[in-house]
Order: sequence, then structure tokens, then C-alpha cells
Amino acid sequence: MILSIDDVRKEEVRITRGISWERTALDLVDELCFNPDISMLLNCRHLIINFSSEGALHVDNPDSNRIFRLIYDPAHMENEWKGKIEGHCLGFMSCLTAGIVSRFVEVSEHAVKNENNVDAGIKAGLSAMRTMHLKGHGQVNDGQIGFPLTKVAEDICRPSNKYASIALPELENAGDSINSRWTIMMTAHFKGAKESPLPLYDIGIRAALLGPKALTNIPYAKFGKLFTVDRNEIESLRIFRKMIIDYEKYDKGKKPLSLTVFGSPGAGKSFGIIQIAEGVLGRDVPILEFNLSQFAGPEDLIGAFHQVRDRVLEGTTPVVFWDEFDSKKYLWLQYLLSPMQEGKFQEGQLTHPIGKYIFIFAGGTSFDMENFGEPKEDKKAWDKYKLKKGPDFVSRLSGYLNVLGPNRRQYFDKKTKIWIDDPMDVCFPVRRGLLKRSILKLFGDEYLKIDRGILSALIEVEKYNHGARSMEKILMQLKQLGDDVIRRSNLPPAEIMSIHADYESFIKIANRHLEFKTNADLLAPSVHEFYRKLGEKEGWLREEMDKDYNDLPEDYKEDNRQAAARIPQVLELVGLYVVPDSMPSLSWP
Repeated sequence: MILSIDDVRKEEVRITRGISWERTALDLVDELCFNPDISMLLNCRHLIINFSSEGALHVDNPDSNRIFRLIYDPAHMENEWKGKIEGHCLGFMSCLTAGIVSRFVEVSEHAVKNENNVDAGIKAGLSAMRTMHLKGHGQVNDGQIGFPLTKVAEDICRPSNKYASIALPELENAGDSINSRWTIMMTAHFKGAKESPLPLYDIGIRAALLGPKALTNIPYAKFGKLFTVDRNEIESLRIFRKMIIDYEKYDKGKKPLSLTVFGSPGAGKSFGIIQIAEGVLGRDVPILEFNLSQFAGPEDLIGAFHQVRDRVLEGTTPVVFWDEFDSKKYLWLQYLLSPMQEGKFQEGQLTHPIGKYIFIFAGGTSFDMENFGEPKEDKKAWDKYKLKKGPDFVSRLSGYLNVLGPNRRQYFDKKTKIWIDDPMDVCFPVRRGLLKRSILKLFGDEYLKIDRGILSALIEVEKYNHGARSMEKILMQLKQLGDDVIRRSNLPPAEIMSIHADYESFIKIANRHLEFKTNADLLAPSVHEFYRKLGEKEGWLREEMDKDYNDLPEDYKEDNRQAAARIPQVLELVGLYVVPDSMPSLSWP
């Protein structure tokens, strides 16, 4: 059975779209397993449900052990690629079907049973769908219209678009997809390991060095200069983006769109929102920022509201960023209610309508929305919070975003009443790697030239004391003007570094490989012999290299010593580390 997700959504099902591959795929699995309206589809030996040309779910039903596999484009969610190209045409499902059938034919011709050929056929069919969308049926008035058979067939045989695939987890109960924290990144990296995983330092290093192309098969989202692979951030940012698009398109602007953003200090709360706003409303969108902790009293709000109104009267939809809106024990909430609810503000006896605008509130007392305000269990604190109109403020919000930043995600321990690192957040090294490139203005595939020991320390250091601000300060010190390589000689002195990170820990990581490098001479002969045998086997060994290590010229010996010294750095790229042996002496093969 081959069908489109659009047909499935016509039934009484809950399958989200355009948020994340994890959420959409798990929603579909949930409905297939527990919703009788569509569960009969699981009687098929193979069930393929496609999400336009961006992906598909393949349900493989052998005699036992049903398998759900997601085939997906890491760079695009459902309809995102297709939406970039104007127009529509017929024949997409024919392309997908032809791709699948072609791989069954290959199996038959070679008498090899390989069920994975179904997934290969899906990838070929999805790629052909894109070719179909690009080529169309020809110009309307040229008399040569028709199905682009040759181009589609060529793409089925040699797909021009790349897709990844991943096995989906089993859901035990209906509705489990809503609360699932499963991610494609974790499954792809740890191969389904159940134990508590280690941080993804290797992916973080590769992401910093190579940019997006290092994130093979990992879904990602790009919003202007913001690039993220974290599922939670992707989902929240896409929801934010859709809200802003819908507000700009369809809302008449009688009252504003009100959103909140939370995160630890220095997490970069304003950066992502500004990138989304500029992407939706244009690079010239007015962005007004006010820090309420610096306002003397409520009367200062009047001037701020007038500035917003002036921008609206200019014919724009301004984005107003209220930083530390919850400062002074929630003083400001009661004065923000009228502009949020009615789109107006009071100045003496006069009431001024503002128009169409977007309010973004950045919190300072809580790192996430879930712990904003006061707990109801503390009746005294809750009553004071109610008097400050806290619940009324929350009821007027349309959405929220929890920004993670370069440090581990934190959760609030209600017993100790302190914020604690979440050990399950293993993606923070990847966020660090991508954030480094953003700070250094490396937005493409340009290779990051950096001292590798310093890079390891930047990725692995336990904490940046002031979040993204600390990371930026350290990087700007390292990146001296006129030098295209980040060198450890430019590292700030200990007293300056200690403001932003644990200096001793940082240096210990940066120097981790020095002991190994001092023994590189011991490995150099083995490196040369490996190179020599490989060259002889494959037929490219040059005569001047076909010698014993001791007979090589000094520059060739140095090449081998350098290759040996790089071994720890190469191993780090796949998450492996060289550690000192417990034995006092080392022997090399």
C-alpha cells in the first residue's frame, strides 16, 4: 500500500506537521497502532506513507517483529522543499511507486532477497518526485507537454537527492508520542543503547570544524543565521515561526501577538527570535528592545509604548523585545495587560490604540516556562503573584520558547529549590560547535582553522559561566585580527579566562594530547610501514618511500611523526579517546 499523508489526515487522526521529524513520525506511528480509523492499514505486508517529496514512513510487516522506518530529508520538513518552488503538477505518486517497483525488479533479476530494497526504492521515488516538480509537464504553449519520462527514469536509476533512514521506537500506549523525548540524533549515534549516554563531543567537534555537512543524517533547521539540531529548539522555533507568519498574514491587528522566551543568562534568548522575525517580516523589520529592570517606574512604559505606536504608524509590524519582564517581583505584569489584551495603553485621561505589533517577553527569574511564577503549594507566594496579575498575564500569551544555549539544559528541583544540570541533555556539545561558527561568522561549509587542543577544550569545558556571552568573549580573544587561524597563543590570561570558564579544567583538556605527542617517535615507524604496505598493495607506492623508516630522509620521517601525533585528534572525531596506560612503560606494535 502506497499513499500520501494528506489522505491519512482526512481521517480523525492527530498527526502534526512542520514541527519536527520526530514528532510527526511518532504521531503517525501512534495513530496507526492505536486508532481504529486507520489501524487496518497495518495489515499490509508493506505500508508506505509519504510526506510529499521530503520523506516517508515504511512499515515492514514480516511474520513477526513489525518495523517502522522513517526515510527523511534532514534539511527539510514536510512540504518545505516543495514550498520553495512555485506551481504544482500531476504524477508525484506515480514517481514514488515507480521508484519502489524498480528496486523490486532489481531483486527479482538478481535473485537476491533484500527487504532493504524497499527503502532504497522509496528514496529513489522521493528523489524522482523532486525531479518531476522541477521539470513539470513542459510549457503550456509549446505543444510538447507531457510526462518527463526520461528525466524521471534517470533519477530513479541514479537518485540526485539524498535521504536518510532510521528505525522508530515502539510505543507502548496511545498518546505516548506526545511526551516522547526520543531523537533521531541519539538513536543514530548510540545505535539504540539504553544506558545513560555520554555527551556528543565528537559531533560537536565535527560540527565546529565542518559546519552543517558534518551533521550527516541528523535533522536540522536553519533560521537566518541560527542553525540548530536540537529537537526541542527545532520544534519551538518552528511553532514560533508559524505563529508570526499567521499573525502577519491573517490577523487584523486589534491586539498584539504575545510570546515569551526563557533561558539561563547568556543563552541567547533574543538571537533566535530576531532571526525568525527578520526571516518572516523582512530584514528591515523594526526591532525595539527595552530592559524593564532599568525602568524607574510604570510611567517609563508610556514612552516605550509611544515608540511602538510610531513604528506601527509608519506601516510596519514592529517586534518589541521586553527583557527581564518579570523583574522587581513581577511589578510590570499588571501594566502590560491592557496592551496585550486590547492593543491600547492609557496616558492620563487619554487611551491610545497601538495597532499591529509583536510582543516578545524575555524572562529573568526562571530558565523555562514550566517554572515561571510561584507554586500554588506556597499559598502566601501564590496570592502575591495573583495580586501582581501573574495568572492573567500567562493567559494572554500565545506561546513560549525555552532557549538552551551552550551549557547543559537545567531543570528545577522543587525539593532543593535550585536549578540542576539535566544529565540526559547530551546535545550541548553540538550546540556549542554550531554556536562557535555563528560567532565567528562561518555560515557555510568553510573549514574552521583552529588549534585542535583549544577546540576540544571549547567543546568539552564543563560550563561557560555567562553562557553564550562567555563563549563569545573567549573566541574574540582567540580570533586576533589578521590571523585566519585560532591559536592557543592568543588565549586570554588565567585571571580573564576565569571570568568565563574554569581555567584549570580548560587548559587540562587543551593539553590532553601532549603526553601522547611526546611519544610520537615510537609510533612513526609503524605508521610508515602501514603506509608502505598499503601503497604496495594498491599500486601507488613511490620508489623513494619504499624504504625502511630509518633510511628515509628527515622530512619524510617528520611526516610520519606528525601523522602519529594526530591519532588522538582523529579518534576524537568519532568519540574515542587515548588515555595513559597504567603500565610505566609503553610498547608499540
